[in-house]
Amino acid sequence: FRSVHLGFYNSIIRLQAAKFIDEVQKRIDATGKPLIVTGYSKGAALAPLAAMLLDKEGIKVNTICIFEPPRCGNSVFAQAFNAKFPKAVRHAYQDDIVPHLPPGDSFLEEIKDTATGQRLAQIRQANTWNYQQAGQLSFIDWDYQQVGQLKFINWENEIQGDSPELEAARRDKLVEVLSSTPWKVIVDHLPCTGNYPVLCDDDSGQCAFEDDHSGKRTFPGYNNIEKRAFLKPDACRILAASTAAEKIADGPEAVETAPGADLVGFESGKTTTFEAGPSKRGIFEAGPSKRDIDACYVGETAHEIILAFRGTIVSDEVGFWDWANNLLVTAVPTLEFPGKVHVGFYGSIMRLQGAGFIDEVQARIEATGKKLVVTGYSKGAALAPLAAILLKDELDIRPEEITIRLFEPPRCGNSKFSRKFNETFPEAVRYAYRDDIVPHLPPGNSFLEAIKDTATGKRLAQIRQGNAWDYQQVGKLMYIDRNHVIQDVPSPEAQAKLEKKRLEDLKELLEDDGGLSWLGLLQSIQDHLPCTGNYPVLCEDPDGDCPFDA
Repeated sequence: FRSVHLGFYNSIIRLQAAKFIDEVQKRIDATGKPLIVTGYSKGAALAPLAAMLLDKEGIKVNTICIFEPPRCGNSVFAQAFNAKFPKAVRHAYQDDIVPHLPPGDSFLEEIKDTATGQRLAQIRQANTWNYQQAGQLSFIDWDYQQVGQLKFINWENEIQGDSPELEAARRDKLVEVLSSTPWKVIVDHLPCTGNYPVLCDDDSGQCAFEDDHSGKRTFPGYNNIEKRAFLKPDACRILAASTAAEKIADGPEAVETAPGADLVGFESGKTTTFEAGPSKRGIFEAGPSKRDIDACYVGETAHEIILAFRGTIVSDEVGFWDWANNLLVTAVPTLEFPGKVHVGFYGSIMRLQGAGFIDEVQARIEATGKKLVVTGYSKGAALAPLAAILLKDELDIRPEEITIRLFEPPRCGNSKFSRKFNETFPEAVRYAYRDDIVPHLPPGNSFLEAIKDTATGKRLAQIRQGNAWDYQQVGKLMYIDRNHVIQDVPSPEAQAKLEKKRLEDLKELLEDDGGLSWLGLLQSIQDHLPCTGNYPVLCEDPDGDCPFDA
């Protein structure tokens, strides 16, 4: 080889030692069939190196067809490869950045003012990069040609041939995308985004392949560059789904178009909302109620059914009744749940059950076979565990088939409830940010003991009125600390240690010369909001604008 990527070189030499060439030779000797060499992404960078090795061994390579390859060698290698394999074909889709990497000097110059360009310049350090693509990148529609056969799936999803004008247009577009919507350069690299629907001539909306992100994909979600859902971690997508529940009162369409809903990837027209409240004479009574304090929706993405519960309404008359419901903090035994549960939240989930959300979930599962996600923010995250238990019992769903993600939840049950829930749903996860007080409420004995000398603690002691509160949280804690680092706290011992530290920090924040620190309380409330800690950390966007309503 002449001046090739060291990492890819090591990879192909290791595979050569593993005797892939001997196996190819044996198959050709036995069958006489023509040889095709191919690969996707890194595999497409190794394929040209393999072709050169096979040719050196006297094995005829009939076809070379590679997809979205990074560059495997410099201009000298590219010229030698193209001369030996003039019919090799390379496919590239729209704004995929991978075929431009590692970058040559001209590419670095083009993107030098973007964040990606500045980062590549740092990585480059003093290295001299002069990579060029091997093969003929097939660019599509303009009738210009270069050496070899380049196949490019353009921005109209048409295949066009190569030309200097197209090369310039691709670079200009890539610079624009890196400056405005950089996530698109990753989405465009996935096979279900453009290669499958175009090359397989399949506009059904279902991609046959699986990728490493989360299973089979429907490419319309990818092709719509306004949808960012498939670029974000699952925690971010589900966070956005939980906050979309705040728009339930405005109807299903409002949920699907809520601020930040593009992170979820809702399928349009597949959301059903449910509302209920203690003032209704009948669950299905027509018309709005001034006490519809309870709400949830059932929606769908390409691969999930989402059941999300709304948090507490913070204003107007409905909000008054919602807050009053939250303050019904007596823990009571019930027929439906183990241990004891918060009587206000119990009333909420039973009213919503009567509104029909369980029947809707069952119908969606039977119709689609998609996996179920149950989530909520704040009060919604307290109702979600209760809903999960009802769904498991009434629909006979296995616990491992329900993904449970809770964001800043108050506590919905006592220690027995918590223990039974965690045994049943060991993979349930809850997120808590810094000094948010809500996940500590209603308080357990350790919390009350820690803050007993503060004004807040004394007030809670009055509210408690001698009742044996024994509230505990459910789910595996993922704690976002003051440095915006997620602490995975798997063991009970580690959780107890962290809980003690959190209580000490909260006490310090809320206490001011023996009285309540209003500034501290304001900070604690601020920490409860999704834009303060959850969005920048879980969506990996520390400096971006939070899309959710504050």
